[in-house]
Amino acid sequence: PSPKPTPAPAPSPKPTATVTPVPQPLTMIKTVTVAPDENLKIPGAFCRINYVPVTDNFLVTFGGTAHGTQGYGYKWYTQDLEFTGEWGLFQERGTDTASVMVDNTYYFLTNGGKNMWSLKKFDPITWTLQEQTLIKRNPNKEFGNDPMLVYVNGMLDVSGLYTADGQGSLDQKKTNPRKGETTHHRFFTNNLEFLEYRVFSDTPHINGSSMVYVDGVYNMVTSTAFFGNLIVMRYDKDWNYLGSKILAQGGNWSMGIAYNEEQGHFYVTYLDDPPRSLTNVRLAIFDTDWNSIANIAVTQYADHSFSQTGRPWVILHNHHVYVSF
Repeated sequence: PSPKPTPAPAPSPKPTATVTPVPQPLTMIKTVTVAPDENLKIPGAFCRINYVPVTDNFLVTFGGTAHGTQGYGYKWYTQDLEFTGEWGLFQERGTDTASVMVDNTYYFLTNGGKNMWSLKKFDPITWTLQEQTLIKRNPNKEFGNDPMLVYVNGMLDVSGLYTADGQGSLDQKKTNPRKGETTHHRFFTNNLEFLEYRVFSDTPHINGSSMVYVDGVYNMVTSTAFFGNLIVMRYDKDWNYLGSKILAQGGNWSMGIAYNEEQGHFYVTYLDDPPRSLTNVRLAIFDTDWNSIANIAVTQYADHSFSQTGRPWVILHNHHVYVSF
């Protein structure tokens, strides 16, 4: 008989691929619904969370106009974001606004009449109006929707969309949503004394922006157009233009920015637009040279769903990051 064939040796097991997980820079801890609220019958737009040192608590302000109701209100929260039961209405009109907390003082920018802004200074504990100034805008060139109010280098910067040819519109989707414009800026002291006026025209951009001053440089995060790319525009202390850099492909309404000196990191909130719908909030982290460290989806609503977000904001406090929208 023929000899039996020698069986082939069994194949060696393939080595298992080792995947090192990328550490996440942030971990979601808690989500709190601020509005709708059973006491404050107002919309939840322009939602801003701020830490108030004198109370050691968080103040959340929000409002707008929708479904026949309007105004701006506030709610107080503890360090654990538990509602304290304190709430109220501090503004009866529901126009587009901007606000910023400087130490224990709340600055609020709102409509002050036809082609006018009203810049107000409040004590947020008693909501006493301490100062107020009216800002007249050129109705053909200076628009007031989705303004910016920031505190940079000891100054308040009040800013909005500017069109040099006077052919702009409050609704950029009706003109050219892929064309950038410029922005107008008025600077004030803490006591609302006017300092100077500037127009930023170094590269096309729009309103709905934010700014922070770090190591002698003004960093303004904005978008190249209503449907454009997220960018940072940089200026030295004398407002000499240092250039711009694309931070994300597709992005808008970057109304929140914060800087962590210990880490050397910038934190930026904005709306993404994969289907050009500006649906979800993202939180991006950058190093001192504006290189990307992380880009986190804060919300993940489906495209063309009945839920979408708007006007995001961010602050840093006690090793935590707080995002409101």
